Amino acid sequence: MRIFLFAAVAILAVAGAASAQTGAEIFQRCAGCHSVAAGVVDTPGPNLVGLIGRKAGSQPGASDAMKAAGDKGLVWSEATLDKFLDDPYAAVPDNGMEFSGLERAPDRKAVIDYLKSAPH
Repeated sequence: MRIFLFAAVAILAVAGAASAQTGAEIFQRCAGCHSVAAGVVDTPGPNLVGLIGRKAGSQPGASDAMKAAGDKGLVWSEATLDKFLDDPYAAVPDNGMEFSGLERAPDRKAVIDYLKSAPH
């Protein structure tokens, strides 16, 4: 019985790992409004190239709520992005995005790592 239980847990762990999406794959949920290609400015939302270290709302396409958050000192770091990606409306109320967040911490980390790797 223990061997069966161990095998079942191992199979579930491998299946879970195999189904994990990359940051690029998860980011596709954002790609309708945001780009990570340098120089692209014709998207509804701000371009996210070089996001880490940037003041919120400082890019063309930012909402008034994002601009206000930046004026109040919100700078994008891994920690602030994690909080925002978890619950965008709690982090920046009235931000205007049609995105309810990423519930899973590994998904948020994958997206943050992907954004950090985008060319500058």
